[in-house]
Amino acid sequence: MTQSGQTWVIATLRSDFYHRCAEISTLVDLKADTGQYDVQPPDAAEIAQLVRRPTFAAGLQFEAEDLQTGQRLDDLLRDAAAANRHSLPLLEFTLDELYRSVRGRC
Repeated sequence: MTQSGQTWVIATLRSDFYHRCAEISTLVDLKADTGQYDVQPPDAAEIAQLVRRPTFAAGLQFEAEDLQTGQRLDDLLRDAAAANRHSLPLLEFTLDELYRSVRGRC
């Protein structure tokens, strides 16, 4: 731990492990100060960005809408993740698997 005021350390912790902070006295001390900032879950528009921006940055795009349902995959993923904020790790896994499958075909 530094006391110089010259160094910032940023750590993240998933909410499902947050309760475990109480087991580590140093983290309890750091939280007691002004060293804690809770990030709120993303809303539907932010989830859409989480889905679409990396896809665009990778030079990829989602296919046009499904002819049977009329839904686009990126919209379906956004809506599912927005309906259950605890599903963000599953969204990450799904997007990673989609990327791996596309990358394997290129």
